[in-house]
Amino acid sequence: MNKTQFLLSYFLLLGIFAHAQTSYVKGIVTDAKKAPIEYANIVLYDVSDSTRIIKATTTDVKGRFSWQYGIALRSA
Repeated sequence: MNKTQFLLSYFLLLGIFAHAQTSYVKGIVTDAKKAPIEYANIVLYDVSDSTRIIKATTTDVKGRFSWQYGIALRSA
């Protein structure tokens, strides 16, 4: 394997592993009657310091939310 093939393989695998480290959290916020809650705040706090917000978002008009995270969020 020459240097060009090695580098191409390396960066291809690096891209695959980097992509594999990304995850998604998504859901729908509803009330007791299963109606969606518009513009609700979704907040993820640090376990060791409950005043530190790690990630936050707001639901849409259908109560849906989602966010993408990687290694940094998981290890926080």
